[in-house]
Amino acid sequence: MIRKIVFFCLIFLILLISCNHLYGYEVVDEINTLLSREKYHEGLKLINKGLSRTEDLSPEENALLLQSKARFYHEFAGDVKRAADIYKKTYTLGLPVSSPILKDSRENIRSLRDYLVKYKKNYELFRCIRRDVRDKSSIFQQVERLKMIIEGTEDSTQQALAHYYLGNVYSALEKNLKAYRAYKTALRYKPCLGYHLAAVAFKDKSYKEWIEGLLKGLTWFVLGLTGLLIIAIMISSRPWRWLTLKKVGVFFAATSVISILVLFVLFLMTRVFSPSGAAYYGEPVFVNTSFGGFGFEILKTFFIYVFIGLFASSVPALCTIRFRHVMTWRSINIIISMILFISLMMNFYLEYKENLSDYSLQFFSKDETHRFSYFSGDSYYLIKDVRPFVLTDPKTYQGLNIDKMNEPVFRKWLEDQYTIIQANKGEIH
Repeated sequence: MIRKIVFFCLIFLILLISCNHLYGYEVVDEINTLLSREKYHEGLKLINKGLSRTEDLSPEENALLLQSKARFYHEFAGDVKRAADIYKKTYTLGLPVSSPILKDSRENIRSLRDYLVKYKKNYELFRCIRRDVRDKSSIFQQVERLKMIIEGTEDSTQQALAHYYLGNVYSALEKNLKAYRAYKTALRYKPCLGYHLAAVAFKDKSYKEWIEGLLKGLTWFVLGLTGLLIIAIMISSRPWRWLTLKKVGVFFAATSVISILVLFVLFLMTRVFSPSGAAYYGEPVFVNTSFGGFGFEILKTFFIYVFIGLFASSVPALCTIRFRHVMTWRSINIIISMILFISLMMNFYLEYKENLSDYSLQFFSKDETHRFSYFSGDSYYLIKDVRPFVLTDPKTYQGLNIDKMNEPVFRKWLEDQYTIIQANKGEIH
């Protein structure tokens, strides 16, 4: 029985050693296969997994994995300096001086150093752009120099870096389409440039900003076209011949009242702070839309947009009262109103999307059991990150559940502020 146990233990040890040996050597072939199939993330993941098991591998196996990692950063990420540093790590593995792996590392390091010397001026330019990308005085000169690099070399790494920094320059100039194309070209030369520089994130950002710019331009074009149509209707109907000053006054007053009612429902009914509803830090915190509050600027702009929309959509309706084919003109007026409001709201959102992203709209009913509960509640603009608001004006946001806060420094500061506020209240009374 004991002999059988010893025999099976020996078999297990042999298999374990064989598996480690198999992982150390054959995994390199698997890594090369993954990289050749453009499965870069999986290849790097396998390399890092192997290097995390250094105790189980021989120095030769570790060196092969390090060489694979250096090749990844050199050939696919365009990070020459990092590749050279990784090759240097093979010196610390205790390989014999005559080892072919060590000889290969030495040759690669020498080659990469020569490469850095050859393109030294290019790298100096890249560093300069990274430092002074917002300097408008030299930015156009940098564009020309980058274009000279692109036209003057066929080296894939230089092409990738030049296009990447060209994208940075175009992004600083707010030429988002050109920036997007430059980043895309950079990633075509070096698909893993994102492991070295933020090429993928910048590419997506430029594309998003380009689309937003297109939408903003489209909304202004539609608004301009609609405005010309309204002017044409006014010239055709000549309302000044039969409209009196009294009617015009009533028209303006009605438009203003409707605008204020819309704002009252959407904003002014919103609570500044309330202990009921969804919790944030133990209590809900709502945006302050009162005069001078944090949300007042958005409120004011929204009022202007609503007023313009109501006024502009009412003008053609007023001008076409005496036209023939009343139903046809009413349909046209409805379409004009819809186009106007969609364009204005799109423009408003694109203009204030960064501010609006700080809030989430929620509706809280006063009586959820009521048949018409949705008509007996209010809209709330819940602040997603309360800290900037509380730090600016802790007096407005009293009553937060401090015990639920997981930031000790912020919690201690808020406790001190609440103590001061309460002490000041006592002095007043």
